[in-house]
Formats: sequence, structure tokens, C-alpha cells
Amino acid sequence: MSTLTSDIMFHVPTPLDAEHDELHRQLSALLEAPGEVGAAARELARRLHEHFDVEQELAMPLLGLLPPLAEGVVVPEMGRAIERVRRLESRLGPAAGSR
Repeated sequence: MSTLTSDIMFHVPTPLDAEHDELHRQLSALLEAPGEVGAAARELARRLHEHFDVEQELAMPLLGLLPPLAEGVVVPEMGRAIERVRRLESRLGPAAGSR
């Protein structure tokens, strides 16, 4: 059984982090657009702000657990994921989806 630190386990996978950054970059570029495009971008940014924050804080770091779990690596620190999932469910409600 290999040893993993909590920092590694709860790290947002690099490709997802890069994709998230790219979405932010593209949306930011549209915020200053004139007319309907700019208005739509601003409304989208307003609606997605909290979602992005919750996703970055709680959901995406949980995905860092997938590689060690796929290899059969389980360490006690993974129990902290349960609390993260509970916080995620409380923030997102039924949309977080436990069934």
C-alpha cells in the first residue's frame, strides 16, 4: 500500500483545473462585449459565480481521489472526503445528487 498525503489526494486534477481556467478566461473576455452578447455574458457570470466557487472548493478536489482509488489505494485520510461530500450536498442541494 502506497502512502499519499492529503494534499495530493485532494488536489484538483491538472486537466480539469486548466479547463476551468479556460472557461473563466473565455467568459471574462465576453463580459465587456457590447449589446446582447455582453449582457448575456454578465448574466451567465452572475449565475455561475457561486457554482464555480463551490465546484473549485469542494467538488473538483474530490476528483483527485479517483486515481488512487482506481489503483486500490485506500488511506484513512480519505475519510475526510465524506465531510466534503456532505458540505457539497448542503451547498448545492439535490442537484449535488445523492440519487
